[in-house]
This record gives sequence, structure tokens and C-alpha cells, in this order.
Amino acid sequence: MAPSALFLTLYVGADAIYVAAGDVSEVARRPLITRVPGAAAMIEGLANVRGKAVPVVSVARWLDLALPKDPQKFVLLSGTPALGLMVDAIGDLVELPLPGQAPPPLLLRRDDDGRLHPLELGRLLADLEAHEAGHARPTSSPQSSLPKTSPADKASFVTFQLSRRTYALQLSEVLEVMRLPRETLIAPGADPSVVGVVEWRGRPLPIMDLRLLLDLAPLDPLRNVIVAELGGRPVGLGIEAVGSILRLEQVRIDPVPAAINQGDGETQVVSIARPPRGGLVAVLSTARLFSVARAAAISEQPLAERAQHTLNEPRSPHLLFQLADETYGLALDGVEAIAEVPATMTRLPSAPAFIVGVADRRGEAMPVIDQGARLDLPAAAKGKVIVTRVRGAGLAAFRVDAILGIQSLGASQITPSPRLGAASASFRNVAAVGDDRHLILLAHAEDLLATAERDILRSATTASL
Repeated sequence: MAPSALFLTLYVGADAIYVAAGDVSEVARRPLITRVPGAAAMIEGLANVRGKAVPVVSVARWLDLALPKDPQKFVLLSGTPALGLMVDAIGDLVELPLPGQAPPPLLLRRDDDGRLHPLELGRLLADLEAHEAGHARPTSSPQSSLPKTSPADKASFVTFQLSRRTYALQLSEVLEVMRLPRETLIAPGADPSVVGVVEWRGRPLPIMDLRLLLDLAPLDPLRNVIVAELGGRPVGLGIEAVGSILRLEQVRIDPVPAAINQGDGETQVVSIARPPRGGLVAVLSTARLFSVARAAAISEQPLAERAQHTLNEPRSPHLLFQLADETYGLALDGVEAIAEVPATMTRLPSAPAFIVGVADRRGEAMPVIDQGARLDLPAAAKGKVIVTRVRGAGLAAFRVDAILGIQSLGASQITPSPRLGAASASFRNVAAVGDDRHLILLAHAEDLLATAERDILRSATTASL
């Protein structure tokens, strides 16, 4: 009698394939999938499966079958590396004869004559490797890719608007910048400045109206929240709008005259920043916004050991932005500013289509790159530009669809990204964020351009001068 084994039936439309039951680790509904630009056509994207970024293969695209509207079943295979399959439906367990090869095949399919033949998963993985061949990642580490600047020489700030005035907090004090949640819980007898309480990373987050702490008259609605750490506790500061990132030399940061700060030590300005473009920015500190005792009374939550570990682990701030309908993160140490798309640019006829033009930024030529077009993503609204300084290319601005805020990511949230294609090499890591642990792709400024593209930019910028 021919050897046989149990197989699980998977359906793509009316087509059936069979996967060895012993190699199925999990069957579930469609997970949240992060699309990876430049990946092989058969790749749906990446899914967060128990803390690991798993490539997800569209069986329909792999086998050149009719594409379903919305495949709803996810099958996790237990091999190394882990791999997920997207199919339309799950059928019965069936016992099928083995084709007589060793080792037994993982996947089987019937041909037009009804005979079973193996589908080579190894060939699928080889195809993915071939798709990646010739597109090696940069070998330099993100931390060593930019000119080194001593913390004593420059300080970084997040600016924001309150009552149509500009304020700032040191970037090191900020855990995250997010939109104001639509719904918050209001506790009876809460501090008058508390807007409400929401869940944030498994903990209650009190959100306070920063205007009331500073005794300012509300002129515009609160739209954003800066999450900061105070005495080991996260506290949300409601603001009207997020501004730009400031990186200033110490000579542009002045002490505050004693006459400005009055009262009981709360709501005090700690320094005055003078940006190069002019004007003054009042720099605040969470330590002086309100006392630790007041913050503890607001949160009414003892600090758990696990939460303490989460807050104290190494963190790196990232600027979150949107391309098409996907969210990406850019390491903030490579970002110089966030700005509107320049109204006046010099077109470069010989440059690639993704170079929109060259604009003047304070006397320096700045190429503007449509990052969506570079990654072959659908065009969207005018959006914003992220101004960066890329080693080997100089100043460069990347047009994106929207800026979503700043998020400080802990080391435990970040994992290496699987290699899934040429463009995906720009995104070395992924991070699981939000209550749904959705994966976002992370990059560093120098990773957003290949070496050849940097040479093109350098030549194009020189020609425009």
C-alpha cells in the first residue's frame, strides 16, 4: 500500500491545494498586514504573529490563479523561516497518498487529470531570494551613518501651539506625539485640567489641557497629545497643534529672566530658544509643569514593575508618516525639519521622475523626492516634505502624504524586517505599535536612497547651482 498522510485543504476560489497537517502551526482570520514596497508580487506583506514579523504569501498570485476580492483565511506554516499563506477558505482534513519522494512534500495540488503533484515551497523561498538578489542592504549601521554631533553642541526640541503661541519641550522628555482620542473616560472629581483618561500601552494615561496648566485662554480646539514621562508615570499633555522639530546650538538657547517665572514652581518656562528663522520659543519642562505628587494623584495608579521596565528600556524617537494608506517610521535623528512642499522648484529634465525638482532652502540646494513615486505607490494629496541630510547626497526632502506624529519606540518593540525585495531593503526594521500591535516599517534617512540614487542627486543638485 502506498504511504499516505493527513493534509489540510485550502481553497483559492474553486481551486484546492493541500498542506501537510503536521506543518500547520496556526489557522486564523486575516491578520493586519503591512504592505512592503518593492516586494515580490506574491507577497501580501508582513503580519505580526506573536511578536514576530512573518512574510505573508498570496497563494493566488504565487500560483497565478484568479485573484479573490479579499482572502480571509491565514495559515501559518511552522518551518524556518516562518511563512504565512493567504487563502479564501479552509476545508477538511483529508488523507492523501504521497508521491513517493523523500522527504514528504509540504504542499500538494491536483493537475487537470486529477493526479496529485507537489508544490515546491523551497522553490517559492528561492524565488523570494532571487527577487532580492543584487539588492543588498547598506552595511553601515544607522547610528554611524550621519555626521556625529555632540549633545553639548546641539539640543533637540518638539514645538507646538497653545493659544496661538509657540512652545517647546526637549525631545528627550517626549515618549510619543499622537492625535487626541475622540473618546476619553472622565473620572468624577478629577483634576480640573484633566481632559480625560485613555488606555496607552496597557496603562491608564491621563490627558491634561496644557493651556490650563499655563493659565492660557483656549483659542483653538485641542487636536494632539504629547505623551511625556513624569516621575516614572506617563502623562498626556493636550495641545492645539504640533509644530516642527528644532535642533539648535547651545548659543541659541538662553536662560529665562527671573521675573518671568512666578508662583509655586509649576508652569515655569525653563529657557528661551531662538530659531534661525527668527522669533522666540518658550521651552517648558515636564518636571516643572506640575509636581510629581499631583501627577500621581491624577493617575491613581501605582507603578508596576513591568511598566517601569517598559519606560526605562532604551528608546528611539521616530517620525511617523503616511504613504498611500500605509504608515512608516523614520528615525528622528536624521530629520532636520518638517515643511510644506516648496511652491517654487527648478525642474531637472535629466533626473528620474521621482525627483520633483530642486528648491532653495536657506541658500542651499535641496532636491525634493516624491517617496511614493520612488516606491511605485499610488499618488495622493500634496502632503508634506521631511527635510533630511543624507550622507553622500547632502540636503534632501522626501514628499509624503501626511505626517502622523512622533513616537518613541522601545527596544522591545523593534525587530529586524525580513528581506522581501529591493525597495524593502530601505526598511531595515519593523515595530509593533498600537493596541492591535500593527507592524510599521522603519527606516533611517540614509536608507531611503540607494547609493546610485545618491550619486544622481549629487550630480543633479550640482547641475542646478
